[in-house]
Amino acid sequence: MRGIGFLIAWLIGFGVCAQTPSVLETDSIPDLSVELSEKKENKDKERKIKKRNTYYGVKTKKTFIKHDNGTVEIFHYLPNWHEPYNKVEEVAWYWEKRRKLYHTDYSSIKRSEAKLLHGPYRKLYKDKVIEEGFYYYGAKHGRWVRYGNDALDRDWVLIDKTNYFRGWLKESKRTYYDEKQTKLKEVIPIKHGKIEGNYYFFYPNGRIAIKGQYEAGQRVGVWMEYYPNGQRKREIHYPRKPDTNEKPYVLRQWDEQGKERLYKPHEVELEVDEYRPIKEEARLQN
Repeated sequence: MRGIGFLIAWLIGFGVCAQTPSVLETDSIPDLSVELSEKKENKDKERKIKKRNTYYGVKTKKTFIKHDNGTVEIFHYLPNWHEPYNKVEEVAWYWEKRRKLYHTDYSSIKRSEAKLLHGPYRKLYKDKVIEEGFYYYGAKHGRWVRYGNDALDRDWVLIDKTNYFRGWLKESKRTYYDEKQTKLKEVIPIKHGKIEGNYYFFYPNGRIAIKGQYEAGQRVGVWMEYYPNGQRKREIHYPRKPDTNEKPYVLRQWDEQGKERLYKPHEVELEVDEYRPIKEEARLQN
């Protein structure tokens, strides 16, 4: 009898064990890939929060200006004064107290108030983008686009796309006085493969020696020459439009002290290489 009782007890115990699945059979194995993905997601979120409004490693402030005509400008600016990148032809800066944007040349910046634009920029009208781009220490950088009505009066189409590199047209030919490319010498503007836009030639001290404008590969409008001390030297007039028979002429001249030399306009016609002397002077100063 004892043997039979033991056998029955053993069989009952075996049945219970057989009906109780192991932990490995019932519990699912933790999905480590999901865990890692969640951790990475959290880190990415933290990184985004930390880097918000930070461009090229520089922290900026974001604001907007709403104008009376309905346009809105949304932009980022540096909270503290910083020198613009090189002496570019146009610097964008924000006067915080006045809540006004300015686009001036390097010499006209009000340093005590100026906050350089740095980061994305957008101009909108009735919630539609009319201009969009990026600023790098006050200079246009990267792809800039403008939208509006085209020649066929189609509404809100792309009307201009221009690429910049830190203030200059990206295709422009830039030469320097030094190997490290810190002292800019000459900027020949090139847009869509053609010489187009503002031309600059600099002295080694950074001051402008010559500036003027090209259109369709030809000099047009007023060109200015300067002395190394920044004083004006000559005001030269070219045809207003390319492909005309008008000859360029010197309208005004000054000495190094800024005193104007009196003579009749149209008196001096220019040679083909009229800028050779001033470029040679700059070369000797370097």
